[in-house]
Amino acid sequence: MYLKPVQYLSVAIIALTIFGGCSQQKTQPQSLQKTIAVSILPQKYFIDQLSGNHYNTIVMLPPGANHETFEPTAVQLIELSKASVYFYLGHLAFEQTLLQGIRESNTQLEFIDCSANVELLQGACNHEHGEEHNHGIDPHTWISPTTVKEMVNQMVATLSKIDPDFSDSLKIGYEKVSKQIDSMDRVLRDAISKSGTKGVMLFHPILSYMARDYGFKQYAIEEEGKEPSPQQLKSVIEKAREAKINIIFVQQEFDVERAKIVAKEIGAEVVILDPLGYRWDQNITNIINHLSPKKQ
Repeated sequence: MYLKPVQYLSVAIIALTIFGGCSQQKTQPQSLQKTIAVSILPQKYFIDQLSGNHYNTIVMLPPGANHETFEPTAVQLIELSKASVYFYLGHLAFEQTLLQGIRESNTQLEFIDCSANVELLQGACNHEHGEEHNHGIDPHTWISPTTVKEMVNQMVATLSKIDPDFSDSLKIGYEKVSKQIDSMDRVLRDAISKSGTKGVMLFHPILSYMARDYGFKQYAIEEEGKEPSPQQLKSVIEKAREAKINIIFVQQEFDVERAKIVAKEIGAEVVILDPLGYRWDQNITNIINHLSPKKQ
């Protein structure tokens, strides 16, 4: 049985009071390290890269969790109460459910929408650009180098404001991160241009922003978050053949075997992605390597 968000917040407040009382009896000094909160691990990667691990960064969505069904623990909410700022993405399901309650329980916490300066895309059923109907905002803004650059800009501006004594170090970190993202951007554009890639297939449509920013289509095996029926699967295979798809990207938590069935029918390679993993750079490099022309 799951607790409602309000119940979670109540438990957190009670626990915070108890633990706070206990901590007063201890003599060891508290850490001077600022606590920063983020929604997903890739955001922590950028905070760490910008600051050289200067901050204690807590991540709300743990590895392997589904953002559509995730509910934070009381311990997480206690940790969140110690944070100076929460960088959220704005359109993950658990954020939509819990942010209002978290705001009301943490009135001193600054909330920063990392997607505020991103041109957002609507979600869709078939996810073929030009043929979709809307199903809310697509939340996968962090996967495209173009859009993630805007998110990093938000982060460094906010951290420099709340931690002015560390702003010079943040500028150095930003130069490093910015160069990395710009390099990814160039290599990705070059890979797509040289390979002539017009489309990729995915189990779950997570590359909407990358597809828009770099000029290719994505074709989804699933429909509206549900596994396809035999008839839908047949249609997907026909579309993949028409588009000459040779890659099927699959998130590691999804049904790889179903993707292998489609791959076998169209002669494609199945590639595992970890879009919610900490190493954003490795995930993007994995995509680039499989979009690049194959050496003979």
